[in-house]
Amino acid sequence: AKSEKFLFENGKITFFKDGSLKGRAELTKKQKIAFSKIVKLINMDHLSTLAIPSKKFMFDGSAFGELKIVSAKKISSTPLFDVDNPPEEILELVRYLKNLAKGELT
Repeated sequence: AKSEKFLFENGKITFFKDGSLKGRAELTKKQKIAFSKIVKLINMDHLSTLAIPSKKFMFDGSAFGELKIVSAKKISSTPLFDVDNPPEEILELVRYLKNLAKGELT
């Protein structure tokens, strides 16, 4: 199965595709501020119960993703979702992470 994973830790982002490391970068101050603003809009207590708009990945081999956010207090994660059709509540964050991975944000 195809998958994408993003790890954000200590101001650095690491991108994995299909289990292989694809890129790593340290975020600029501007990127860290934008990232923090997006994350603050997400209700971490409801990540595990988000409605998934599509489960195509289960049937057609589409790439799937999972958003996992680790803080000092807890680990929150979403159910698996199509990377091209994430739950609305995390859409902006998924787009931001994908653009970071493509090197499209400065």
